[in-house]
Amino acid sequence: MDSVETRGSIKTKRGAMFGLDARIALAIFGALSVISGAALYNAIQEAKVVALITEINEIGKAYNSYRLDIGTNVGTLGGAGDPNDEIVRFKDLIESSVSGWQGPYLSYEEDSVNGVGYLKHNGYTSFGLRRYEPSETGPLNSKNKLCTTGNLCSVWIMYMPVSLDIVNAVEERIDGIIDQGKGNVRGFVAGSNQFMMVRIADEF
Repeated sequence: MDSVETRGSIKTKRGAMFGLDARIALAIFGALSVISGAALYNAIQEAKVVALITEINEIGKAYNSYRLDIGTNVGTLGGAGDPNDEIVRFKDLIESSVSGWQGPYLSYEEDSVNGVGYLKHNGYTSFGLRRYEPSETGPLNSKNKLCTTGNLCSVWIMYMPVSLDIVNAVEERIDGIIDQGKGNVRGFVAGSNQFMMVRIADEF
């Protein structure tokens, strides 16, 4: 017959084993949670990148459809030499009285807060089109990047605010590199906001 001391020892060992098993199980569960969380985060980021690139391609197609129908580039908010000459009339892709117009080419709404150079976007505060010289390197946020008479000009879609990891992921997917000062995807910080610029067309 087991003594009280022996039975107590067995219970203590069983309790210790149960405690160890529980700690191991919790450790495994914790590790799986971290892995699952990282996988979920990566999946969400990938979905955002794919959605953005799809949207960028659609806007590029809309811009080119407008040009094919009208025979000219989309107009800007200012004339040559005017600072607003960099701001493309994004609204013209939604509604216009210009002869030959067969839109709407996009289904966005005009951003009444920011004006005709912007459209409403669920994910970004600033969402518009800008004109810059593609040969320039560096961030496209300074006046020396503006188009000048006689030089090739490109149209860029602008997003703000965008997290840096999204900018890098989009650039890596489109340009094959991460260098915010070169290629078809550029990024820059203004104030506390990260901008992303993506070239969608060259003007003719």
